[in-house]
Amino acid sequence: PLANFGGLVLETVSPDGRFVARAGSNVVLVDPATSKMESTKTKVDFAGTVSVSPAGTLLAKLVDGKTVRLFDLNSDKTTDVALQAQTTEAPRHISFSPNGALLLVAFVQVTNPQKLDVVAVAVYEVASAKKLYEQGYNGSPRFSPDSKYLFAVNSFINRNLNDATTGKTISRFGSTLQNCAQGGACGTTADGGRIVEDRYDMVNFFIAGGPETVIVFWEHTITSIPPGVVITQENFATAYKNVRSQETYIEDFVANKRKFAFATGGLKAEDFAHGAGTTDGSVFLLVKQTGGLTLYSAKDGKVVTSLDRFKLK
Repeated sequence: PLANFGGLVLETVSPDGRFVARAGSNVVLVDPATSKMESTKTKVDFAGTVSVSPAGTLLAKLVDGKTVRLFDLNSDKTTDVALQAQTTEAPRHISFSPNGALLLVAFVQVTNPQKLDVVAVAVYEVASAKKLYEQGYNGSPRFSPDSKYLFAVNSFINRNLNDATTGKTISRFGSTLQNCAQGGACGTTADGGRIVEDRYDMVNFFIAGGPETVIVFWEHTITSIPPGVVITQENFATAYKNVRSQETYIEDFVANKRKFAFATGGLKAEDFAHGAGTTDGSVFLLVKQTGGLTLYSAKDGKVVTSLDRFKLK
C-alpha cells in the first residue's frame, strides 16, 4: 500500500520489481518486499512518458517529439538520444529491451480517444545513443524476453517476427494447421453429409517466455452440407451447417511449427486476460478474466500450480 511510503508518489514499476517513486523531483527506488528505500542523485521532471531499464540503473524520459533523455540513476549524468524519425507521427511510448541494451520508441497515430495505432517503431542502441533502424508496424511492439526478437502483441494483421537489432524479418507467424481449401481432404461427415470447408482461424495468442513457446487459440470451423440437400438460390444461406470449436496448441513462433496440444480445462481464449512466461521458457502463467492464476510447465503444458485468491475488478 502506498500509505506505507509516506511522502512518495509512485511513478512506475521497474522490471526488477522495485517501485520508481519521486519525492519532489528526486527519484527514489523502493523495494516493496523489504520496504527498503534508496534515494538516487537524479532529479527528474516526471511529466510525460518515462521508462526504467531492467537493472534499474537508467531512466528514459520522452522530452519532446525529437529527443529521449537518459538519466543515470547512479549519478547525475544525462545523455540525449536524438530520435531522427522519418515518420511524421508523434512518439508516445518508450521501453527498454529486457537486457537493457536497446531502447524502443513507438510513434502512434491517434485515430480516436479510445484507440492508438502504432504506425512506426525506431530502435536505438543505449550505449551509443545511435539509431539502428525505423520501420512500419501494426500492433503494440514488444521484445522477446531474451531481447533477440521484436513482434507485435496480439496483432492479426502483422504477425512478423523481427530481429530486434536489425529489424530484419525472421519469420511470419502463420497457420500451422492446414484446412481443406489449402489442399487438405474435405471428406464427409459421419452422417454422410459433405464437408465443403474445414478451416482454422487464429482467435488469440500469448507469448509464454521466448517466441519458441507461444500459446495459440484456433477456432476450428467445419462447414458441411447435410445428406440429400440440394443448394438452391432460395436456401443458399441455410443449406450449410457450421460446427465451431476452439483448439489450443503450444507453437514455435521462430520455426513456425506446432509443438503439442495444450489443455486449458475447457476455457476459451476470451476467458483469459493475460499470458506471460519466464525468460528461460520453463514455465508460463495465464491470468483468467476472473483473476485466477495458473502456472504451467512449458515442456508439456501440465499445470504446476493454480490459485483463485486474487480477483480483478
